[in-house]
Amino acid sequence: MDIRKRLNFRIAWIAALVAGIALLAANSVQLSGLSGVYPQCLIGLSLVLLVSIAVKEARNRYRVADYDQELAGLWGGAGQQRWRLAAFTVVWFAYPFFMSAAGFIVSTTVAVAASLWLAGMRHPVRLVVASAVFSVVMAVLITSVLYIPVPGGPVDQALDHLLYVLGGR
Repeated sequence: MDIRKRLNFRIAWIAALVAGIALLAANSVQLSGLSGVYPQCLIGLSLVLLVSIAVKEARNRYRVADYDQELAGLWGGAGQQRWRLAAFTVVWFAYPFFMSAAGFIVSTTVAVAASLWLAGMRHPVRLVVASAVFSVVMAVLITSVLYIPVPGGPVDQALDHLLYVLGGR
């Protein structure tokens, strides 16, 4: 792939990320009270960073950027690598929408497992166990330590009940 196509591809992905984050920002406005502050701050910071990267890319449009070789291969790689990158992006764009339907633990487990699979991990049992453990630990930290409410599904409610019982409340 020549340099112009590679740079145009990167700029197109940055534009897609900005559009997706803007869509998430529009949906996060519906969160009331303090539960909306954290996602709105992260979304705002992400938009600012992506726009600054896009401006930098536009200025250096026809020069080869000094990226890590592995990252450069991913951005300008063969069709399969691009599809994996596109699938990874779709997984994480769909994640917040799936979270409101399935709850934090299930949606995070699915998103992390899909991401690990796209990254090349091919051990299904390890993949699911690692994703589930990560999701449960994050759920406990976010809800019990940081006191940030997350969308709850049946698994989240069962974990909350278990923590309530174990806590002796």
